[in-house]
Amino acid sequence: IATGIDSKTAPVGVKGVQLKAYPNPFQSQVNFRIASEKAGHATLVVYDATGKAVATVFDAMVEANSINQVAYRPKNPSANSMLFYKLTIGQERINGKLLYK
Repeated sequence: IATGIDSKTAPVGVKGVQLKAYPNPFQSQVNFRIASEKAGHATLVVYDATGKAVATVFDAMVEANSINQVAYRPKNPSANSMLFYKLTIGQERINGKLLYK
């Protein structure tokens, strides 16, 4: 069934928090759009395939019903590498995958 939503770029979310990473796969930069219904401290960390944190992309307070956008550009990318991200706002966590082409 076609939904018109690209599952690679559709927002993912849990309980009042949504995160969209686009484009995915990406070539030089990936953008993150963070939407939260609740206020709280948010961190967005990118990990390599071994689980090592390679960048803290976002580390700040977010306001209720706010949208924050941030971009990430890998410092030492390797072609066709898989990266992972974890967004934490309060007790809520969202995990996902990124493909660098």
